[in-house]
Amino acid sequence: MQIDNVVVYNSVTGIPAGSVIDVSDYSLGDGNTHTMNLIRANSSMKNKQVSMTAYLTDTSYKGTTFSINH
Repeated sequence: MQIDNVVVYNSVTGIPAGSVIDVSDYSLGDGNTHTMNLIRANSSMKNKQVSMTAYLTDTSYKGTTFSINH
């Protein structure tokens, strides 16, 4: 997984479906938009849902869920 071209998570063996991934801390504190450049899977993700939640140092959090359709 990459954010702004910085690898924040990498697993050679992968993880089981439904698992929680604790990625490396990555600072987004500048108030600008940041791009998640890459999410790579070892098998097809077609018609799967991905849920992501970012937990911030002030204890707030923001989550989203999206579907992969191709």
